Amino acid sequence: MQLALARTRTRVYGVDKNHSAIVPGADLLNTSPQKGLNTAWDFHRNPNRYSMTTKQSISAGQELYDSYCATCTNAGMLIPWGVYLEDNTNVMTALSAESCAKLRQPALVMLNTASLQPGWTAPRCFQEKLAEDQGPLRCSLARLAWEQCKGHFF
Repeated sequence: MQLALARTRTRVYGVDKNHSAIVPGADLLNTSPQKGLNTAWDFHRNPNRYSMTTKQSISAGQELYDSYCATCTNAGMLIPWGVYLEDNTNVMTALSAESCAKLRQPALVMLNTASLQPGWTAPRCFQEKLAEDQGPLRCSLARLAWEQCKGHFF
């Protein structure tokens, strides 16, 4: 049941306010930062059909990328998909100074602050930290802390 729920939560497309659908094949696409998205999808109500088109010419062998959730914050991307988008324009609510004070040191241990680029929501993690136990998860959580606390001390 947990596997079925995980597949449903990560592969369902919203048809409209009251309907969802799993589209065979569409779930094979990965996502990317906004600038790398090269497909767009739509449900047409009459007749009932799904269509996916490319935004530009695609070369043979080129990977197709789809937006998993155009309105999700990075916290919303992490929960079902485990993805942190560097250029996500959906802003998360800032945490309190008290909460951020507790997150500062664990976040800074993971984050390579020199890697921060203009337009990014948070810096990348140190490569050696990614290889540690739970490294990718700890990295994503550190990036969330940076994003939600940058107004306090980052």
